[in-house]
Amino acid sequence: MKLTAPCWTRCIYRYPPLANQIWINWRASLPENIKASTSINIPRGWNKNPHIANDIIKACPFCKTNNSTSIKRIGNLEHLQLYCTAPILVGTRTHYHQKIEVAIYALYNYASFHEYKVLLGDCHHKTTPQENLENTAVEVEKTQRYVVNNSQLILEARTNNKAILQENSITIAVLLNRLPAEKPQDYNNYPLSYKLGFIHSIPEEDFDMVTATITDVGFMGMFPKQLLHILAKCVNDIKKSNQDNDEFISLIDNLVTACIYRPITMQKVIPISVTRRKNLLYPTEQERSIQSTKHKNRELLRSIPMDQSTLSVIEDVQNTPHIRETCHADKCRLLKAKGGLRRPTFCSNKRNMCSGCINKSLRHRKVDQLE
Repeated sequence: MKLTAPCWTRCIYRYPPLANQIWINWRASLPENIKASTSINIPRGWNKNPHIANDIIKACPFCKTNNSTSIKRIGNLEHLQLYCTAPILVGTRTHYHQKIEVAIYALYNYASFHEYKVLLGDCHHKTTPQENLENTAVEVEKTQRYVVNNSQLILEARTNNKAILQENSITIAVLLNRLPAEKPQDYNNYPLSYKLGFIHSIPEEDFDMVTATITDVGFMGMFPKQLLHILAKCVNDIKKSNQDNDEFISLIDNLVTACIYRPITMQKVIPISVTRRKNLLYPTEQERSIQSTKHKNRELLRSIPMDQSTLSVIEDVQNTPHIRETCHADKCRLLKAKGGLRRPTFCSNKRNMCSGCINKSLRHRKVDQLE
């Protein structure tokens, strides 16, 4: 809920060699005539070059664009949570949109039956909770809140709605290429969620966390307090009418649970997608390092005077790829048995244990000596 998932950009900041792996993979996809004039390794100071930093290194690796001139989005957490077109992220997003829509519909259906004695599908009027919730949601977006301006916190209020738009406004935004073409269909599938701001209609280029409202950050699982006040008032009204309100309370719990579990699930799915992508980049760098090592060894062997038969034998040995073995030390075996290892650890070069187990054994040996 605090946006702590290791997104694409955060992985680059935490593991600097990843940037060079991305550059190598991008260079491999270039035509031969352009590849020859492009550096093998990433240039120094790449983070100060907007084209390299934003369009190549930090660009979202999951969004597929057929047009080379289309804008490439940075793969930060807000993009992956809300706008990324990766099938696994779209599927997770759709699943929880349906969950929230069903929960809201069940609330309105319960209120319609108790207010008009008919189900929501047969009711031609908005129920009192529905009308109050939708009006309050629009007012909440316009409330004054703290925003960041020039590294300072200031109070600001919106003059008009940006997140909660009606169907006509969404259609106009699509015609102006401000929203994706599938947005109207999305609105038809989840109209109740859109009217309450649980799915906002802000274009990606206008979405900014430093000026966001409680409606904008609803994807983080933050349920607006004002909407909860209205639902609590409905519970009290049902109780005053000498009716059982347990069912209505359970419907409220379902809605809040669906809103909270959406970011929790997304922050589990995003690391899985990022890890898969990183695993695709690693063999590219590994193959390049093997080729580079082979080339250096050949140059070194050619500089040493020896007969041709000895040279061929040594080259065959050098060309044999090194297979890294899985560490079987006590520390790694215990972590693996407890489920603490996400991936197997490999032995260090010319060692029979990984670096972590080597440090652990040296520490134990030093303790024994001191005792």
